[in-house]
Amino acid sequence: MKSHRRGLTMLLLALVAGCANEVGPANERVVVNFPDRFSYSINNLDEISDSERFEWENTGTRAEIEILQGISQGGALLSV
Repeated sequence: MKSHRRGLTMLLLALVAGCANEVGPANERVVVNFPDRFSYSINNLDEISDSERFEWENTGTRAEIEILQGISQGGALLSV
């Protein structure tokens, strides 16, 4: 039986009003991007306004999103 491959585009966006700083080494960003497994972790988002785009392959019919910690100021957007 053939396996159907589905590609998803993920856009992660951290916003803080009035700031234009980009994500860098101090933010300790970790990305795991393998077929059927995507993980994104980042720290120290004070005064960060940036966006990142990832292509992710999912061979299944659904994906689960787990948010481990909230954002106390500003906002974030995950678009799948």
